Amino acid sequence: MGQKKLIIVVSIVLFLFGFACPVKTAAKEQTVIKVGYSNSEFLYAGSKNAYAGYGYELLQTIAQYEPVKYEYIYANPKELRKMLEKGEIDVLAPMNKDEKLVEKFDFTDLSIGSSQMVISTVESSDTADRLNTERIAVGMMAGSTINKKSFRQYCKENNIDALLVPFSSFTLLKDGVKERSIDAVFAERWDINHYQILARFGVRDMYFAVTKGNEKVLSLLNEGLEKIEADFPEYRQMLYEKYYASNDITGTVLTSAEKKFLEGLGTVKVAVPGNIAPLQQEEEQGKFSGIHIEVLNTIADKIGVTFEYSNTETLNYAVELMKNGEVDIICNVVDNTDWADHYGFLL
Repeated sequence: MGQKKLIIVVSIVLFLFGFACPVKTAAKEQTVIKVGYSNSEFLYAGSKNAYAGYGYELLQTIAQYEPVKYEYIYANPKELRKMLEKGEIDVLAPMNKDEKLVEKFDFTDLSIGSSQMVISTVESSDTADRLNTERIAVGMMAGSTINKKSFRQYCKENNIDALLVPFSSFTLLKDGVKERSIDAVFAERWDINHYQILARFGVRDMYFAVTKGNEKVLSLLNEGLEKIEADFPEYRQMLYEKYYASNDITGTVLTSAEKKFLEGLGTVKVAVPGNIAPLQQEEEQGKFSGIHIEVLNTIADKIGVTFEYSNTETLNYAVELMKNGEVDIICNVVDNTDWADHYGFLL
């Protein structure tokens, strides 16, 4: 290889390496950002103040783009929000944007991911079987921003008699469910890991919250998140999968009433109106594949239901079969409530 070609190759490699591994400019003075944490599994201190978690790793990645370093300050969630409001800390996460919080704090433009509310318990618990038959005690963090109204609404709709019990720390909360002084935990998905999830609801986008008017810190976080998004659009999903996606200790948990319903359900008949790759297609007689089929097969694996597919060729024929009670589900219908109401179907 000639010297000129070698120089070109080395230059390309160095360029690509620099793109993949952003390095802070040493000449820039670092801004110290005080980050509040409460030892939830989003961000926690291990032995000898070795921090870890989804939030910690995201902050460290921002520090690869922006001239920042962090000072971590521990307190319970209620105290941390007061500290953030007074400017005693600079950043708190994960926080959702609602009307009341937006009046008190500033938020990053980009979300740091989405979360949902969950009711969880330990693996050996019999809480799932008692959800609809007995009153259960459900612990939660005192002063948490998690929506108790949504919890009560979910319990009402699902015939769950639950008493909320506040705890001052995540350690006490987890000890409570392990020692059976409470039956379950109500928390954000990011706060509870390696637990049996009994129920999920209320998906919300989450953000870094900053003291109102702290433009410098907000700008650094915004710029860091935007650069990560530009270089690695899949980064947040990768973090979620690393810390949460595969960490439920069991699969779907069913109540005794749900199990009884499924046992008497029998085979669920699914109409597939025509071949529409990659959504759905009949590869050979009676053998179907595609995105819709994969979704249904995943449901079947999780809850033990059996689906039977048939190719109806047209949507009109599928509708006729559904009206006559010959099929239970139609794949690939438009999200049109007027259409569904006209036929008396549910979407």
